[in-house]
Amino acid sequence: MKIHENMLFRWVGYDIEMGDEYAKLPAPKRPLIPLKAELTDDQREIYLNRLRDAFDPDKGLRVSRFDCQDKVGKQNVATDPRHCLFFTEQAAGDAEGHFRRYGRMGFGFSKRAIFNQGGSPVIYTGGKNAILEKSIDILRKHLSISNAGTDVTDALEVFARYVKVSRMPESDDVAQKPSSNEKRERNREQRQEIDSMAYPMEKRIRFLAEREWRLVHNPSQRRRWVHCSADWLWYRPELGRELQVVILPDNRTLSMAIDCDKIRKSLISKSRPPVQLITADALKKI
Repeated sequence: MKIHENMLFRWVGYDIEMGDEYAKLPAPKRPLIPLKAELTDDQREIYLNRLRDAFDPDKGLRVSRFDCQDKVGKQNVATDPRHCLFFTEQAAGDAEGHFRRYGRMGFGFSKRAIFNQGGSPVIYTGGKNAILEKSIDILRKHLSISNAGTDVTDALEVFARYVKVSRMPESDDVAQKPSSNEKRERNREQRQEIDSMAYPMEKRIRFLAEREWRLVHNPSQRRRWVHCSADWLWYRPELGRELQVVILPDNRTLSMAIDCDKIRKSLISKSRPPVQLITADALKKI
């Protein structure tokens, strides 16, 4: 199986290494996990707990809330925050910018399986003056005036959650006009880190090969979406056919995972394909 093609990856664990305070920041404002950061065994054990949860039939992957994510349009009339799974289509071996910003454990999913569950590539828009965002604002205003039913309003808000503002890295001309050496250095580092993640103008890509996919919470799929508390959900992945690969931070974490009976027994089943465990270091050799 080629882990570089036809797969989506969800990276987790930033809070384990950098703390909850930084994890609550919007992704572009988070300090990156240092490239040579060494994990403690306690941190590795927390990572493995995330893996045990993913394999647990009564739990799954913790789902992100949408209240701190992209807000498309001037208004946001959703009655409650939308829960969502975020994925990157970028090949795992080229995803350094992602796992340094989101965490060093990657869950690799079949793109077809996520699509069949209702997941989709995001629609990229240029910002508040783009025609797509203006259209969403007009529809929100019209639905508010016409007292449209909740189902119609909810449908619009689900659609809006598949729209993403495309933020380009600063140009060299802008970067050369900071007011201090500190700002100049910060701009240089930010350009280096996000150039590889910029979409879609920086690189040519295949049609419908968008970099980000989303799977928005669907209340009707009760078998997949499980309430854990008032604040967040689990998403139960189908092992082997949907969740196919797990990337662990380092060889020590891999060794600890193999020594865990619960994890080891979850990897292989007679009734489905296995879930593969590999390390980030191994990606560069495949």
